[in-house]
Parts: sequence; structure tokens; C-alpha cells
Amino acid sequence: VKGLHRMNCSLFYGRHPMVQITLLLDPAVVRFYRQIAEKAGLSLEQVLCDALFKLAGELSLEAINGCN
Repeated sequence: VKGLHRMNCSLFYGRHPMVQITLLLDPAVVRFYRQIAEKAGLSLEQVLCDALFKLAGELSLEAINGCN
């Protein structure tokens, strides 16, 4: 897709790779997370994986709390 960036993201749990996915991201999103990655001294892919993992945890907590 024109104007979007393709990123590969490998998630690891311990020493075992879990899943590899490809994301299409808007250039503005890539610039934003690239700035964070540079300031944190991490790769862009690691920052994106961490952000997705955090979001998954937050959504899971909302779902659990919604069931109670």
C-alpha cells in the first residue's frame, strides 16, 4: 500500500519465538515510534512489540473487569 511502512515484529517469550507478524503502518506512526526508539536506545521493532504487548494487557484487564 502506497505511503505505508511494512514492519516485521517477532515476539519472544524467554528463548522461544512465539509469532512473527507484518504490520502496515502510516509514516507518521513510524516517525513517532522511531523517535521513542531512538530516545530509549531500542530498535523500532522492539518498541512496537512492547507497545502492542502493553495494549493487549490493558484490553485483557478491561475485558476481565467487564465480566465481573
